[in-house]
Amino acid sequence: MTDRRSRTQRGNATVEFALVFLPLTLLMLGVVEVARIGWLHQTLTMSVKTLARQAIVRGEKCMESSPGCTKTIANWVQSISSSAIGMESGKMSLTFTTQGTSKSCVPVTSCQGDGSVWPPAEENAVGLPIAIRGSYEMAPFFWLIGDRPNGRWTLTVSSREVIQF
Repeated sequence: MTDRRSRTQRGNATVEFALVFLPLTLLMLGVVEVARIGWLHQTLTMSVKTLARQAIVRGEKCMESSPGCTKTIANWVQSISSSAIGMESGKMSLTFTTQGTSKSCVPVTSCQGDGSVWPPAEENAVGLPIAIRGSYEMAPFFWLIGDRPNGRWTLTVSSREVIQF
């Protein structure tokens, strides 16, 4: 009886493995992908927030006390490029906004040589708002999932602060 049963059940392990392997693999890759998206979003958020916090302490009083206190767009781009570890600069975009002006760097590498001071002196008074908006274009591993025809997703964050000094 046992010899007959083993002949009829031969190959069951192979079939069961095939039925479980694909969904389990997709589940594990999905977990890794969600973690990667979360990591990229958190990195972008912290980098943009850090830029905004650095900008609010470089107001008019800072320029009065030290002329070297001002930063150019190129300095800001260099700062975010070094703080956004693991993110390609060619896929990242920034928009610097004050009360009356806006400067876009799409991608950030296009502003590496920009020597204009930001925030501009006329819009650098205590109490005035500044905003920095950052975006990063990423291609998820599972690009077939979703509604994007080119398979790219854009992560977008922004930080709005008020000049303090």
